This record gives sequence, structure tokens and C-alpha cells, in this order.
Amino acid sequence: MSQSFLKSKSDDASIPFSVPSQDGYLRLSAAAFLSLSMRHFLSGVDTDPVERLAACGAPAAITGYTEWVSTSLPAVSIGWDWSLQISTGRPRYVRDGLPRSNMMLIDPASGRDMGDEATATWIVLWIDQQAWEASVRDHIAMRYS
Repeated sequence: MSQSFLKSKSDDASIPFSVPSQDGYLRLSAAAFLSLSMRHFLSGVDTDPVERLAACGAPAAITGYTEWVSTSLPAVSIGWDWSLQISTGRPRYVRDGLPRSNMMLIDPASGRDMGDEATATWIVLWIDQQAWEASVRDHIAMRYS
């Protein structure tokens, strides 16, 4: 069920750094990021707080979260929220908002951080090109059934 959605040449690869920085980030180039093999770790359904409950007859929102980790050491972690869209008649998982990660992309020429916004943009573009929905759906079905 949980499957790799971005494969590298070796599942045991190390990324070119040994420990997280003092700020907790793992710093790597975009090329190193794109070469990582990521695996589904965990997904869950959000519980709606009382103030978000739909009024009678109004559609309720089904939302949740997912977390993926690299097979490399140290592990890169990427998480994001999702919502289940049913407006088209067929349920569809859609990424919701910006991702969270312990990764900071760096410019390989200067070694400087690309920044939170640029890193998030790279991650968003990457997530939106992956087939993550089936792994989340399968995990949710197994976890909550």
C-alpha cells in the first residue's frame, strides 16, 4: 500500500550532509531533493472542531494530513494537509495549503539558503507531480476501518 512515489538509484542512499543544522533543517540542493526516494509514513483525518461543523443540509468538509519520509539518512520529512473534494461527483484528494518540512533548499553555487518561500514552492511543485492520493486513501481506509 505505501509505496515510493519518487525513486532514486539506491534506497539506502545518504544525502550530502551528516546532521541537521542547529536550526533543525537538513540543507540540500534541489537536485539532491529531486533524487530522494520518498515513502508514505502516516496519514490521518482531522477531527472537526465544533465551530467548523456544517449546519444542517450544508456540506461537511473532510480534511486530513499526510507525512512522507525519505529512505536516506538523515531522513527528510515532508508533510501537507489535504481535503477530500466531492464536487465533481467522484471523491478526489487535493493538497491544501503549504507543505511542512525539515528541509531547506540551498543554492549549490553559493551554498546559501534559498529561503522558506522558495523551498515551499519547490516542494509544492514536486508534490503536485506525484501520485500520492492512492497511498493516502489506502492508509486512511486501513487506519479508520
